[in-house]
Amino acid sequence: MSQSLLRYQAIAGHFDEAIAADGSTRPGWAAVDRLLGTASVEQLVEQRRRADRLLDAEGAGHLVHDLAIERWADPRDETIDLADDRPWRLDPIPFVVDHAEFEQLARAMKQRMRLLERLLTDLYGHRELVADRTIPAAALFGAAGFRPGRAGADAQGRWITQMAVDVVRGADGTWRVVQDLTDAPVGFGFALMNRSITSRLIADTLRASGASPLLPHADALRRALTESAPADRRSPRCVVLTTGPAHAMYVEHSYLAAQLGYHLAEGADLVMREGRLWLRALDGPEPVDVVYRRTQDAMLDPLEPHHDGRSAGVPGIVWGAQTGGVALANAYGAALAGDQAIRPFLAAAAVRLLGEALTLAPL
Repeated sequence: MSQSLLRYQAIAGHFDEAIAADGSTRPGWAAVDRLLGTASVEQLVEQRRRADRLLDAEGAGHLVHDLAIERWADPRDETIDLADDRPWRLDPIPFVVDHAEFEQLARAMKQRMRLLERLLTDLYGHRELVADRTIPAAALFGAAGFRPGRAGADAQGRWITQMAVDVVRGADGTWRVVQDLTDAPVGFGFALMNRSITSRLIADTLRASGASPLLPHADALRRALTESAPADRRSPRCVVLTTGPAHAMYVEHSYLAAQLGYHLAEGADLVMREGRLWLRALDGPEPVDVVYRRTQDAMLDPLEPHHDGRSAGVPGIVWGAQTGGVALANAYGAALAGDQAIRPFLAAAAVRLLGEALTLAPL
């Protein structure tokens, strides 16, 4: 074991990520152990400085940036910490998840996505889960993410193209779910950015550890967005929709657009006309088939009753999606699946809809 981990003391009675109960280094941390064994404190500090410089070069030297005071962030939005005004930092020591354990988590995430897709289809459709009292009607109609106007509507394909799940490991070593994010989930862009920078900081360690690549996930997202386009579009065009630089996650929005090769658009750049969505361009309007939205339901369309008025949005875009003129990823109304009012009933809904128990228990 390296001298770095010899000086590290695990807390008795609690699960430790790096050190097993018998005092040995966990297999997944072997590569990190070797890295720490040859690195001094001064070298790690220099690695942190290099990471800071690389983040600055990517335009991500800040997560909650200088516009924090004037931005319109909603205090009710649990994905944004208004008190967190610290720079975006990247630890030079990576967090390691063993391959076998990650595969288990991945299977659990796929199960949750299948569940939430069917859940939304039911709750906006025949509502059999409400009829048999698997989900109380009061919970559904009282949920902040419920969009009554979507009732009986076709999601134009999938409700959920991408989702995120916040998980935490308990003292016993088991993973538990904190929340499901199905509206405009954040994190994927930062994961790509972090891996890009880490691969420049500790390239040899990543290669030696056999770390799973992330770029195939970006390719999978591109395919999923293309497949979500209306059926009559031969070469679908996709844009990334943001509310602009004042959004706390704008850095991720712009990075994702660059990595996916899509145009980054704000509400004022788009217009609904003759049942189609158009991007305003110097040579005239250009058709848009898929909107990968990084804006929440409440900021999407000012013609919808739940629009909160903090952003102009794109008037008529929800109607355009419902009539098949454009695809929204995720679909308008998908926030319901991650609503806290629905969360207590997910386990029962899994048995009802999937015929199986949820792999991950809630926190």
